[in-house]
Amino acid sequence: MIGDLDRVSAAALVLLTAMGDMAGPTGSALASFRRDLGALSADRRSALMAKTFVASLADLFSSAARAGFSGSDFATLRRQAEESLAAASGVVAILYSTWIQFCLIAEARYWSKATFTSRNDVDRVRSVMSAAFDRAIEDAADAQLTTVLRTLTTLSAALQRHLIATARPLPRMIRYATARPLPSLVLAHRLYQDASRRDELEAENNVANPLFMPTSGQALSA
Repeated sequence: MIGDLDRVSAAALVLLTAMGDMAGPTGSALASFRRDLGALSADRRSALMAKTFVASLADLFSSAARAGFSGSDFATLRRQAEESLAAASGVVAILYSTWIQFCLIAEARYWSKATFTSRNDVDRVRSVMSAAFDRAIEDAADAQLTTVLRTLTTLSAALQRHLIATARPLPRMIRYATARPLPSLVLAHRLYQDASRRDELEAENNVANPLFMPTSGQALSA
């Protein structure tokens, strides 16, 4: 029993440290998150023994979201746990699975509130989230965790419906090509008959000098 506690406590510290190492925003919300993270990291062993660790972890993920963690941040944390889960067993595997579930919940919440500019962006998120949920759902089914299975299935379906509805009115991302580099203002006028959209083109193509747009790049279809 003590051996299991040692192993799961060590694994928890690795996960929590990775969360603390994530590049994030600044401000009071981040400071609050750092305090929450430090407290759980220090007390993780007693929390595991008292069976309060999962509840504290849920609070920590909420604190991370308030601190400005993005969907991509939570996805990075999830993928790290997925890699570790592949070689884990017993209580350590349960810890990784629980961590993955919290990541998925946080990702779903983030993407349900995100603003997208193109249908392509939504489709990419849909594909990534569908695959991630499918893996977690399969793990829950294998472990016969009925409540977890039902929760993940419901959340995945709700997110997919939301993203489909979000994508429907958005333009697609298309490729453009020009014979020579053009200023972004000229290219915006040529593509959209609206020179004010030059900032959009510069952002989509990571342009360093707006006087010389790449001869091949991407733009919104409308």
